[in-house]
Amino acid sequence: MMGLQKSKFVKILVEILCLIILAALLILTNFYIDPHNRGFFCNDQTIMYPRIKKEIISILTLGIIALIILSLIIIGEIFHARKTRSSQQLLTFKVPNWITLIYHKAGTYLIGAITTVLIGDVIKLTIGRLRPHFWDVCVPNIDCNLATNLNRYFGPGEFACTSNFTENDFKNARLSFPSSHSSVVTYCGVYFICYLQLRITSRNLKMLKYFLQFIIVSVIWFVSMTRISDYFHHWSDVTVGMMIGLVNALITVFLIADLFHEFQGYEIKNNRNDKTTKIDIHVAS
Repeated sequence: MMGLQKSKFVKILVEILCLIILAALLILTNFYIDPHNRGFFCNDQTIMYPRIKKEIISILTLGIIALIILSLIIIGEIFHARKTRSSQQLLTFKVPNWITLIYHKAGTYLIGAITTVLIGDVIKLTIGRLRPHFWDVCVPNIDCNLATNLNRYFGPGEFACTSNFTENDFKNARLSFPSSHSSVVTYCGVYFICYLQLRITSRNLKMLKYFLQFIIVSVIWFVSMTRISDYFHHWSDVTVGMMIGLVNALITVFLIADLFHEFQGYEIKNNRNDKTTKIDIHVAS
């Protein structure tokens, strides 16, 4: 039993270390690495849309949505833990069941969310696709009305931005593909849809469950579509972003968290010596 407890402790340490590494990579990609510097064609009208000053769904709003889902998962696990007041032994500590459940469900949710953002950031920096409002942000020192510039490609170093926007704005204008808003909201939404499917099992609440899942799907579509209407992303950016979020959510739910199999402990009494032995098994919810 002590060997099993030590292996669980090592598992937790490894998971925390992975979380720290992922967070460090996230900081690195967002603040210390510049995107690929690509040019443009003078007649490319897909990058000549106006820059909308106020987004419909800001990064702050997206973060609030993700935190609301996280909070609902934590609350759901606390209520679920009340059904079984058992605890698990971790070295010399007794860990209440609700902490174990929150660590498993909310922890994997967080790790999946971070990896979703990280995947999007790596692709953004590698591709460096120009946003639909790139021209309005940059205002290149090029006259595309000249016949000699028509259909001409201007590469890096052949133009300079002349607007009053900051360097950070110029960098952000090169991070169109894929849409992080779409990938993150899709990941969070799909994970929560699966979580509701796991936890709401009463037949009396079946319609409520489907209604909540419908609301989540609607939020996913709404947030994703606003990225196109706000001229922050091309339609293909949003499509790929949603695919990344969907795939990563399914991987997290079924392969990493194994969400639909609960980890439970049962005590079996040995009739010969009246000793109680605890065994761990997986059972389907």
